[in-house]
Amino acid sequence: MHTDLSALISSRICHDLISPVGAVSNGVELLTAMGASKSPELGLITESVSAATAKLKFFRVAFGFAPEGAFVSTQDIRNDCAGLFDRRTNVAWEVSETELPRAVVRRAYLGLMCMERSLPLGGDVAVSAADAPEAKLEIVATGPKIEADRDLWNMLRSTPYQAEIAPSDVQFAALGDVLVREGILHKLTISETDIRLSFGS
Repeated sequence: MHTDLSALISSRICHDLISPVGAVSNGVELLTAMGASKSPELGLITESVSAATAKLKFFRVAFGFAPEGAFVSTQDIRNDCAGLFDRRTNVAWEVSETELPRAVVRRAYLGLMCMERSLPLGGDVAVSAADAPEAKLEIVATGPKIEADRDLWNMLRSTPYQAEIAPSDVQFAALGDVLVREGILHKLTISETDIRLSFGS
């Protein structure tokens, strides 16, 4: 029996919210098609709805349940990343396959969120995969400033947490739990110029 209750809850919340947010987006498009003026207010609504939709799609994969046999297309992956990360953080998805197992993408998304947390001034993050479709992933982050909290990164080992977990840092604990639950080994290297995280299936 599947016992990852937090993942099931996340999937349910994201699933239930995507529909009403999508309805708002469709309503804005309808107003525009009917000749509504492009006012600052309408522009703000459009921008906010797009941001909310992007976050829901990304979080649904990152924190939600990854059923066995489910896949995510690399085009959707690129769209998710482009919609979530701001211009300060450039994410390059260097994968030639047209789709990847959702469980693999889940680990990658959580890893990307951990990387972003460690790049206070932004930077570049590259994701590459080998031995697809099993996909042994490597995520490399570089930027003008690396600010890697060791207590947070140590959560990937799923040892008793040495730091209090803030909502903004829950991705570290979530990734640690996923790695232990799925029996995934990982390697982490942190230097003054980059952070390298690799794990296989």
